[in-house]
Amino acid sequence: MCLFEILKEREEESKRLRLLKIDEEAEQRRLATEIEQRKIQRIQREKEERDKEEAEALRLEAEKRLKRKGKKPMIEGVS
Repeated sequence: MCLFEILKEREEESKRLRLLKIDEEAEQRRLATEIEQRKIQRIQREKEERDKEEAEALRLEAEKRLKRKGKKPMIEGVS
């Protein structure tokens, strides 16, 4: 093997390693983006669930108030 062939092989290997590094960095960015998107979706779901629970609690409280208003208070000693 001559010096030229050795240099050419090293150059090709170096190029292959650079491309591999670029691919790995791109994959890391993709994974980081995916993780961030999942985090945002989880936070949104949790907020929607809290809002739903709060709305249900408000609805139940309103129902209780309406039921209480519908009943006339009893005065002691008067039938």
